Amino acid sequence: MATALRSPTSSTTGTLNLVRNTGWNLAGQIIPTVVAVFTIPSLMRHVGTDRFGVLTIAWAVLAYFSLFDFGLGRAVTMLAAERVGTQRDSEVAPLAWTALSIMGALGILAGVVAALVSPVLIRRVFQVPLPLQAESIMACRLLGLSLPFVILTTGLGGIMGAVQRFDVLNQLRMPQGIFTYVAPWAVALFNPRLSVIIAVMVLGRIIFCFVHLLYSFRVLPELSHQFSVQLRYVRPLLGFGGWMTVSNVVGPVMMYFDRFLIGARLSVAAVAYYATPHEAVNRLLVVPVSISAVLFPAIASALEKSVDEATNLFARAMDLTTAILLPITAVVVMFANEGLTLWLGPSFAENSVRILQLLVIGVLINGFAQVNFAVVQGAGRADLTAKFHLLELPIYLLMLWYLLSKFGATGAALAWSLRTLLDMALLFFTIISLTHQHRRVVWLKFAESAVLIVVLVACMFIPAEGYWRIFALLLMACSYLAYAWRVVLKGKHPGELIPYFRMLRTDQ
Repeated sequence: MATALRSPTSSTTGTLNLVRNTGWNLAGQIIPTVVAVFTIPSLMRHVGTDRFGVLTIAWAVLAYFSLFDFGLGRAVTMLAAERVGTQRDSEVAPLAWTALSIMGALGILAGVVAALVSPVLIRRVFQVPLPLQAESIMACRLLGLSLPFVILTTGLGGIMGAVQRFDVLNQLRMPQGIFTYVAPWAVALFNPRLSVIIAVMVLGRIIFCFVHLLYSFRVLPELSHQFSVQLRYVRPLLGFGGWMTVSNVVGPVMMYFDRFLIGARLSVAAVAYYATPHEAVNRLLVVPVSISAVLFPAIASALEKSVDEATNLFARAMDLTTAILLPITAVVVMFANEGLTLWLGPSFAENSVRILQLLVIGVLINGFAQVNFAVVQGAGRADLTAKFHLLELPIYLLMLWYLLSKFGATGAALAWSLRTLLDMALLFFTIISLTHQHRRVVWLKFAESAVLIVVLVACMFIPAEGYWRIFALLLMACSYLAYAWRVVLKGKHPGELIPYFRMLRTDQ
C-alpha cells in the first residue's frame, strides 16, 4: 500500500517535491490560458458577441462550481494527507469514497437547481436577446448535466493532491483546460448554436471525470476494489468543508466588490482605470496559488510527523514565493508609469499609475497570505481562516467606503491592499501560535515580509527624474541576489545545483 501512495520523488514533504509540484501546477494553469488567448478571438467572430457572452457565463459556472464544492475537495485532501502522514493508508480509500458520494449527491442537486432556474436567469437576470433565449435555456440545462461530474472531478483531484501526485493531476488538468477553449472554437467553425457547443463541452467534462477516476485507481489502487462509504467520516468532512465554504463565499466578495462600488459612486471610466490593472496584476497570483496547492497536503502530512518538518516547509514556500514575485513587483512599482503608457497610453497611465503600484504590492502581500493560508488549513484550522474572512469583510467594506470617498479609485486600491495586509498579519500570528518552539522561524519570515513591503512602498515615491530609479533598482537587484544566495540556494555553488535540476526533470 505504501508504494501506491508514494510520490514520484523520494519525499512527499521535501523541498524538491515542493518545487517540482509547483512547476506542474503552474504548467496546468498557464498552458490552457495561452491556448485561450489564441482561440477566443476566432471563437467570438464565429458565434457573435451575444452568443459569446452566454458562453463566457457557461465557463464561469463551470469554474465556479469546480471550486464551490462545499469545501469537500480540500477537506478530502487534508484528511487523506493526514492519514498518509501517519501510515493509516487503509483509511484513505473509504474516506475518499465517502467524500465522493457526498459530492456526487451535491452535484446532482446543483444540476437540478441549474435546470430549474435556467429560464429565469436567461430571460430576466442576464437579459439575453429574445432570438437566443431558447437555445440559451437549452444550453444551461445541458450545463446542469455536467455539474455532478465537474464536482466529482474536483474531489478526484483532491485525492491525487493528498498523495502528492500533482504530476498526474496536471497531466489531466492541462488537456481538460485546453479542451474547454478548443472544443467550442472547433464546433463553432461548423455550427455556432450554443446548445451544440455546450453539449460538446458537457460530453468532454463527463469523459474527463471518468479519466480522472481511472487515473485515481492507478495512483491509489485500493479505490478500485475497496468501495466503502463510512458515516464516521461524514462529520469531519462536512465540518472542514463547511468552514471552507464560508471562505469560498466571502473571499470573492472582497476580491470583486470594489469595482461595483466604484461604478456606483464614481463612474464606469473609473472602473476601467481600476479593474484593468487589477486584472493584470492578479495574474501573478498563479504563483502563490500553485505553491499553496502543493503546500496544503504536504503540511497536513508533515504535521503528523514533526512540527520541525512542517516549519521548514513553510519557510521554503515563503522563500520560493518571494524569489519569484519580488523582482516582478519591484519592476512594476518603479516603472508603472512607463509600462501603462506603452500598454494603454499616457491618459490611462495618468489615472492608473498609483492604482497599479498599490495593487501589485497588495498582490505580493496576498501571495504571502496564500502561503500562510495553506499552512493554517493544512493544520486543520479551516475554521480560523473562515472567521478571519468574516472579521475582515466589514473592516474592508468600511475602509473601502471611506478611502473611495477621500481618494477615488486610488483609495479603493489602498483599501484592497490594506485588507490583504491584515489577512497576512492574522495568518502569520496564527502560525506563530501553532509552531510553539519553532516560532522563531515564523517571526523571521514575518519580519522579512514586512521589510520588503516597506521598501516597495518607499519605491513608489522615488523621483522619476534623473537616475534615482535605476540606482534603486540596481541596489534591490544586488540585495535580491544576496538573499537568493543566502536563503534560497543556501550558499551552494551553481555547479552543485545541476543534479537537483536533473531530478526535477526525471520521473521515477
